[in-house]
Amino acid sequence: MPKVRKLSAEEVQRIESSIQPDQEAAEAEASHDTSSEHRILEQAYPHVADWVYGGGWIELGQNEYSRSFIRILDIGGMLWEGTTRYHTLDALLRDAEAALTRLEESGDI
Repeated sequence: MPKVRKLSAEEVQRIESSIQPDQEAAEAEASHDTSSEHRILEQAYPHVADWVYGGGWIELGQNEYSRSFIRILDIGGMLWEGTTRYHTLDALLRDAEAALTRLEESGDI
């Protein structure tokens, strides 16, 4: 498991200032690529895409803190956990899509 540490404000500022303007533009373009291949996932799983682009996040994989294979979180913590195994990535994403739909309908998000 990789070690993670929180960066200080000075470290973040130093890293951001070291990025060249051309590199920033290339990264922004790559992260907002709207080619049809990239939109397929957004069309198939609109709630998942809205959730991730809107500031929430989704964790995949098991770790020492949780046996679920997928977790939906926001700044307040975990909102939903999936099962421990999925046969396909599509099944995993369909489960997350359904969970986000239920959370939205219930007013929990």
